[in-house]
Amino acid sequence: MKNNKALMIAGLLVLAVIAGYFGIWKRDWGNFKFVELSSPKGFRTLLLDTQSSSPSPLFGMSPQPSLVIPAEAFCDILFQDSTSPVLGPQNAKVRIVEFFDYRCPYCRVLKDILFQLQKERSVRIIYKEWPILSEGSKLAARAALGAAKQGKYFEFHSRFMKSRLLTTESYVKTLAADNSIETEKLLKDMKSPETSAALERNAALAYELGVIGTPSLVVGRTIVQGAISKKQLGRLIDIEAAAPVTKVC
Repeated sequence: MKNNKALMIAGLLVLAVIAGYFGIWKRDWGNFKFVELSSPKGFRTLLLDTQSSSPSPLFGMSPQPSLVIPAEAFCDILFQDSTSPVLGPQNAKVRIVEFFDYRCPYCRVLKDILFQLQKERSVRIIYKEWPILSEGSKLAARAALGAAKQGKYFEFHSRFMKSRLLTTESYVKTLAADNSIETEKLLKDMKSPETSAALERNAALAYELGVIGTPSLVVGRTIVQGAISKKQLGRLIDIEAAAPVTKVC
């Protein structure tokens, strides 16, 4: 009788341990799979079971850039480039870098997701204009960066994301008028060497990260390519926020 009771208790303990193990696994990782990268060192990529993290050809493919970023400068340019618009506090727990194109369908969905998450969580979003889909994309990216010089980046960013039409210089001028922007300065800043250099750095970063299409994110040290839901992105933010401090960047 005592032996049977002892065996039953032992069996329950084993089941509890197994349940606890799988409960922790599910809570911590869910259906996330991470693959560590040899370069850039310290970064990893996320593979999702429920949604493919491989970008569709419709999202664009990145050409090899002419600029090469030195390894020692990589993290500063990724997270601290003064030409990259940001949303959120400097001391946020998790930094999110977004590579996007205004003609990318899911980038438009992701815009609202990122805006919502920034209000709900301690995150800092760093925007990397990466126009790879059309000449209109390039014009929109330059206009948005030019508008940033006059403190109107997010006004342009939101309008371009909502527009279904290819961006033209005429449309840029209309946006400038709607947002009380000095048009001549905007057009000059759009074509400036500084704006060109910022776009070149963004392209070089994407290439170094192995990013091949938009949308693509760097959440903490995790690279995500393609569609990701708000719930999944929120979970990834939790994982990155809880992770031990690393020397990635």
